[in-house]
Amino acid sequence: MSYPDAIIQDIRQPVSPDPQATPPDERSRLGCPAGRVYPAREPVLPAQREHSLTIAFDFDGVLADDSSERVYAEGDLQSFLIHEVDNMNIPAIGGPIKPFFMAIAGIQSLETQRKESDPIYQRRLRSSIVTARNSPADLRVLNTLESWGVTVDDAFFLGGLEKGPVLSVLKPDIFFDDQKVHIESASKHTMSAHVVFGVRNEKSSAAIQVEPPASVSP
Repeated sequence: MSYPDAIIQDIRQPVSPDPQATPPDERSRLGCPAGRVYPAREPVLPAQREHSLTIAFDFDGVLADDSSERVYAEGDLQSFLIHEVDNMNIPAIGGPIKPFFMAIAGIQSLETQRKESDPIYQRRLRSSIVTARNSPADLRVLNTLESWGVTVDDAFFLGGLEKGPVLSVLKPDIFFDDQKVHIESASKHTMSAHVVFGVRNEKSSAAIQVEPPASVSP
């Protein structure tokens, strides 16, 4: 099995016969695709692309579960920050896209080994995290990545700022996020995948189900 085939198999999900009857967290594992893809409204022309692939991820509700996000949703920013500082050295529980992320990290590790033996080799795969977290909540993200044994090429901690402007500069090939508001901002600049998971999707899950998914050419 080739690496692209392995990645596709890793994120593919079986389809439930009645996805609307399944809770959001279960749908991501049992009833829905890993993400609903929205094409970029301002697509990057092929001539503008480098010979590489960049994949960007939100953290909470995507790479990690929604337990920290739930603290924020059910409380406020201060309670969230206190929770994250208290749990700074406890790795976050993996979220729905973690297996895909770890597969990407595995390929990047092989590329690093290739680069060490062949200095002229140019790495072709990059990964980035773009999250609304900022200090001191950023430390738990970094400690979690370290506990998973992975690194990323870029990490942006935006403190609640809009993600679209950063993504317009980063220009990832696809961006994964669990919140529709961030997808709407991101999809102005890049293909984006709405991960229907966790507390931020519980109230809007019925509406999300009836929206037609975007058709994306291979």
